[in-house]
Parts: sequence; C-alpha cells; structure tokens
Amino acid sequence: MNGPAFKEPLIHALLNVAEDHLALGTPEPAVRAIERVVQLMPEAEYGRFRYRNRLHYVRALMALAREEAAAALEAADACLADATAYGAPKYEVRGHLVKGRALARLGNAEAARTELIAAARLAEQLGYPAWAWRAWTAAADVNRAPFIVKHAADSVLRIADNLDTELRERFLRIAAKTRQ
Repeated sequence: MNGPAFKEPLIHALLNVAEDHLALGTPEPAVRAIERVVQLMPEAEYGRFRYRNRLHYVRALMALAREEAAAALEAADACLADATAYGAPKYEVRGHLVKGRALARLGNAEAARTELIAAARLAEQLGYPAWAWRAWTAAADVNRAPFIVKHAADSVLRIADNLDTELRERFLRIAAKTRQ
C-alpha cells in the first residue's frame, strides 16, 4: 500500500503509536514513530495542519517525558500558535495543556495554572470531557486550590456518568490512582 491516500492514515497511526509509547514510558519507539511522521508529512497534503499540530503536541509530550521542559515549552508554543492561526480551538486545548505542564516543570506555577485552566475551560466549552479531565488534573497537580480540585473531581464524574457499570468502575479506579 502506497500513495497519498495511504499516507494520511499512516501518519495518524504513527502519531497514535508515539503518544501511546510515551504514556507507557517507552520513549524510544515514540521517537522512531515521530521520525517516520516527519518523513511522510511532505507527501501528505490533506489535513497537513492537523498532522503538524499534533506533531508539535507529541513532541511536547516527549520533551516532558525526557525532563526537557524548555523543549516542551517550545513545542507547546508551536502547537498553540498553529492552532490559533488556523482558528482551531480543539487544537488550542492541546497547546494550552502541554504549555501549562511545561511551565510547571520550569517552576512557573502561576503561568502554568493559567494555561491549564484555559485548556480545561475551553475543553468543557467545546464538549471534550476527557481533555477537560486531563487539564483540571494537571492544574490540581500544580495548585491544590479547592476550586481546581473540585473541577478535577467533577470532570472525572462527567466522564464516568457516560460509561457502563464495569467500565465506569475501572475508570474510577484508574482516575483515583492518578490523584494519589
């Protein structure tokens, strides 16, 4: 399978693989996936903005995993700038989220809190509860203010309310572990 139509799903799959490996704590396969995405991007025209933006996001995640906060901030700023220029608020959520996490690693708690709350509120406004959960949880990690902790807990419940019983129980156990 080759050709332009094959490149777009392959790029998405590789970005998924990279993000999954980062979540699992195995960055080397993530690096290889990102390198392949960079090779494929010039060949894929349709939706290039989405690929480029997500690539910035995944690069920020990778830099965070490697404790390279300045590189994470640079990638986060690129993600956010692209999203703002393209007028894509869904992608702005990602940019604010990784920017907030990078700023927290750099020791700028107040700016981190501002970015993370912006990500959470925009995600809620757009109807993305999973992104809101990520952002409120990250904000609670930076600042244990009661209103932030409550928003983080509420975002977990909003997601759980939409799950069947078995999945709900599993999700709530996992969510509780992330708060310990």
